[in-house]
Amino acid sequence: MEHQEVVGHLADVERIMAYRALRIARGDTTPLPGFDENAYVPVAKFDARALADLVGELRTARAATSRCCARSTPMRGGAAARPAASRSACARSRS
Repeated sequence: MEHQEVVGHLADVERIMAYRALRIARGDTTPLPGFDENAYVPVAKFDARALADLVGELRTARAATSRCCARSTPMRGGAAARPAASRSACARSRS
């Protein structure tokens, strides 16, 4: 796997996990669909893009996650009531 594919994959996963964290934070109880991360890479053609461009895209996605988590209203019962996945996604975005 090329460096571009790794960074592009990280950007994709950042967006997907941010979406999941947002749904959980908003109390959405509908099932979260899975995704096949291995199917995303060939379709995205990350290897045809400049590494610097992909790093910029990852930084932008990460910044959006950080802002979303910073303004997210806690669910009833506070952080303890939220699943660990949501808490950890937001905690990682603040670091």
